[in-house]
Amino acid sequence: MALSDTREDLVMVALPKGPVTPDRQETITLEGAWHQRTWRAPLTTDLTRLFAEMRDSLAKGRVVAFQCAAQACGGYDFRFLLPVALPPDMEVDLAEFYYARMEDATGGHLGLLVSRRFDTAYVQVTQIVPTGVQPVSSAPQAAPVVVPQSRVSGPAPSLPEVAQRLRSGGFAVLDGVSFASGSADVDDQSARSLQDLADLLQAEGGLVLDIVGHSDTSGDPAANLALSQRRADAVRRALIAKGVAGDQLTATGIGALSPRYSNATAEGRARNRRVEAVVRAWGP
Repeated sequence: MALSDTREDLVMVALPKGPVTPDRQETITLEGAWHQRTWRAPLTTDLTRLFAEMRDSLAKGRVVAFQCAAQACGGYDFRFLLPVALPPDMEVDLAEFYYARMEDATGGHLGLLVSRRFDTAYVQVTQIVPTGVQPVSSAPQAAPVVVPQSRVSGPAPSLPEVAQRLRSGGFAVLDGVSFASGSADVDDQSARSLQDLADLLQAEGGLVLDIVGHSDTSGDPAANLALSQRRADAVRRALIAKGVAGDQLTATGIGALSPRYSNATAEGRARNRRVEAVVRAWGP
C-alpha cells in the first residue's frame, strides 16, 4: 500500500537528463500518462543498498539511463528540478538521496527517488507512459511497507492532527508557528497554535520530542544555523510555559539543511522558516 498514489491522463514534464551544475542544466521533456506513488518504511539497512534493491527490482524490462547520488546529482538544484510529492508523503535529505531514471522499449520513463529522514526511508516512483501505450509494471517487487500505526504508541486517531502526525510518521511540522525573516520571536498567534501539542505532551508523560528549528537560505549559513537553534529554543520555552515538563523536550537547530520548498521564492523561504516536532521516545 502506497502513502500517496496520484494519476493524470496527460502531462508534459521536464526531467533532469544528467547532473545539474552551475553552467549545465540539461533536461528531457516527456509527455504522457502520469503515475506517482510514495512509500515510507523504517530504515533497517543502508540507504545505498535499499536504493540498489529498488532499482534492480524496477529495472526488469527497462534500461537505467541515468543515476546519481546527492551532491553528485547537483544537490539542491537537481532536487528542485524533480517532481517530488509534498511532505509528509515524501521527504528528501539533500545530503543523502539517490535517483535513477529508467527507459523502456515503448518510450516510457520511470524515475526512482530514495531518501531518508532520521531512521525512516522514503521512496518515490514516478512513471510516464506515452499515450496509447501499455505500461510496463511500476510496482517494485519489494515495495517498502508503510510505517505501521503501532510503530510508536500514542493517541487515538480522534485526537488533534498534530498527535496523529506524530503517531503515524514520527514527526510533525508545527504549521501554526511562523517566524519573520531573521527573527526567533514566538508571537501570541504562534504560541496559541502550540496548545494542542502542549496538551498532548501533558497527557502523554512518556512522550519525548526534539524540537527542530529550520531557516531559509537568506544570509550567512553560520548565522542561519544559530538562528534556527534560537527558534527551536523559543518553541521549547513556549511549551514549557504552557506546563510541559522540560525533560520531555530537547531543541536542535539545523539551519537551511533540510528545506521543504524552494528557497528561490519568497513563499518558499517563508515556509522553510519553520519548526518541527520529532519523536525521540513514546513510552507508557
